[in-house]
Amino acid sequence: MKRITTLTATLAALTIGVCSAAAQSTYPNRPLTWVVPFAPGGVTDTSARVVAKVMSEKLGQTVLVENRPGAGGIVGIEYVAGLKPDGYTFVYASSGPMAVNPSLYKGKLKYDPLKSLTPVHAMAESRMLLLLNPNKPYKTFAELIAYAKKNPGKVNYGSPGSGTAQHLSAELLKAEAGIDMTHVPYKVGATQLADLMSGVLDFAIEYPVVVKPHVEAGKMVAIGMTGSKRFTNYPNIPSIAELGYP
Repeated sequence: MKRITTLTATLAALTIGVCSAAAQSTYPNRPLTWVVPFAPGGVTDTSARVVAKVMSEKLGQTVLVENRPGAGGIVGIEYVAGLKPDGYTFVYASSGPMAVNPSLYKGKLKYDPLKSLTPVHAMAESRMLLLLNPNKPYKTFAELIAYAKKNPGKVNYGSPGSGTAQHLSAELLKAEAGIDMTHVPYKVGATQLADLMSGVLDFAIEYPVVVKPHVEAGKMVAIGMTGSKRFTNYPNIPSIAELGYP
């Protein structure tokens, strides 16, 4: 399913307010703050902390990761967009708040993704896993779709918030498969995963780096991978294209 691949491959543009002070040879001469607009434990938080450590070593200044979650990333983006552009605060601007939410919340955002922030560098792209609670009556992708068709609205799925790649990927799957599932948005991704493992949620789409230990422990089952081909790290998990959604 190429369209699902496009939605779930997060383009995390590192954005920063730049001014003449930041261009001076003494920059940076104090700690920097990297705002992550999502809760701790998610893919943006995890990758930001890994990169922040390397940045601190390279720049000779501490790079502090500050989580400001809420509204699918909007809270954190609006916070940074409203700061003085001194080059010392930047934000992990993923596809949801930068590319999707401006359309979902047209005219309601306090920032313009093309004008309020200056893109500095792309971070990463990643596909995602389709996940089930192992105690549900459906065990495969085909069984999930069949069950959802027979029980409209009874299958629920979680996401880190409306407008996120996880949310829109599931909505696109709903549209293409002709099924009805109930969306349950979360402010904290870790709570979403806990609810999936406990059985409160039936289904979720999430990044491998976030769920790998849970999948390996058998607490959730990966039944598919977004994209047209299998992922080398998960050779036994079929792609969405293989499952009939090219």
